[in-house]
Amino acid sequence: MTISEVVDSAKQQSAVDDSGRWTGDSAGNIGLTPRELRLVVERNLLVLGFQQSESAPVRDMMLEAQALGLPMLEVLDSDFDSLGVQEMPRLRISREVGARAWVDGGGLLSLFLAPSVIDLGVALSSHHGWAAITIANVSHPEMMTAVTASVWRYGLAAVITVGGETSASRHTGDTIDMTGEVSVVFARNSHQVGPEGRAALAGGEAMLRAAVEQMPARADTYWRVYDRALLALAEDTDASSRHAGPTMIDAEGRVHGEPLEEL
Repeated sequence: MTISEVVDSAKQQSAVDDSGRWTGDSAGNIGLTPRELRLVVERNLLVLGFQQSESAPVRDMMLEAQALGLPMLEVLDSDFDSLGVQEMPRLRISREVGARAWVDGGGLLSLFLAPSVIDLGVALSSHHGWAAITIANVSHPEMMTAVTASVWRYGLAAVITVGGETSASRHTGDTIDMTGEVSVVFARNSHQVGPEGRAALAGGEAMLRAAVEQMPARADTYWRVYDRALLALAEDTDASSRHAGPTMIDAEGRVHGEPLEEL
């Protein structure tokens, strides 16, 4: 098959609208790679008010949620107007007894607090060998399941229960379903190893599966989130198009500025 035939075949399988955007398969679904979704999610977080230095942990947790099959992108799209933050989301610990802690999420999206839940679980587990955390007052608590795909990095395993539905982490960076009573339980990983081979390079089996098989999403949902991500970019002006790092090229082609001098 020639290259042109491959391109024609791809166009037939996934329609393109007048603006050149994929409209997905017959059901309106497209596949997303971790790379493209990572960029779009991070820019949406910046529009929501996250500082660039603080957005990465939340961004990665949101990617792992989508990789596990959770509807992260749909939540980001439908709830966007209510997700804005004035400062970095932080857990409020209302009670702590030994290895157990009760925290208040302040009504924030659970994925925004998930990195802090892991930090607290790591801290308690280092002192007690295990940790149990009950989380109240968060939106979309089922998204906290994303924690189970990443705790292997800290030598821990996790079990999470939300509304009677429970998920448990695997030492390979994936999730299995099971039953239980508590909200979040961390324990030292008895396997003492993480994912191997390509899975280790990808960040776990869930992320490897996302990279190889792509993550399904509604095409219309993705493009709405994509368009919103563009709001994080500076306005494209004549001056910005002539700006290259610390130098500026004027209309006559003269170069102005020295290294480390921002014009």
